[in-house]
Amino acid sequence: MAHIAYARATSNDGIVLWEVSVRTGTRLRQLLLSPRGTGALIAARSCNARCMDLEVSPALTIPSAELGWRFSRSSGPGGQHVNTSDSRVELSWNLAASAALSEGQRLRLVTRLGPRLIAGVITVTASERRSQLRNREIALAKLAALVAEGLAPDAARRRATKPTRGSNRRRLAAKEQRAATKQQRRRPSAE
Repeated sequence: MAHIAYARATSNDGIVLWEVSVRTGTRLRQLLLSPRGTGALIAARSCNARCMDLEVSPALTIPSAELGWRFSRSSGPGGQHVNTSDSRVELSWNLAASAALSEGQRLRLVTRLGPRLIAGVITVTASERRSQLRNREIALAKLAALVAEGLAPDAARRRATKPTRGSNRRRLAAKEQRAATKQQRRRPSAE
């Protein structure tokens, strides 16, 4: 039984190419279909989920050769199946030695993701699903989100401004009104 695990449409010089990854058993078969949905097969290659590059942004794509995968048995639901399959996924990427990053990007990621790094390697885990393939997809999405967040520009700093004369007047009028209300709630004096 085949399941579509990944689909992408990219535009290259105005031509739309369709890429579909079909899962059969434990292997993925990547198919590159011809433009405009004619269904003609241009290229095919068989691989596992490790051969997919991770696109963080249009400017940054992490090659699959730089991603390291580890699988282990997951805790949680799954019945007898959980004891026999390695569905927990650990995805690691050595950003200190990555060729996909420029020096500025590398420095920015090291400073922002510093507490999460161990010897320049960032690791994310996924064990939310029972399927290893789904956990792989989740781990890829987590890593892409972390890297995108680390590379995002800083928010614009707020410029401190002086309160306007009108806002100051309104604040003092409200303060006087509140004081008058509290004055009226007091017990009358004994005089």
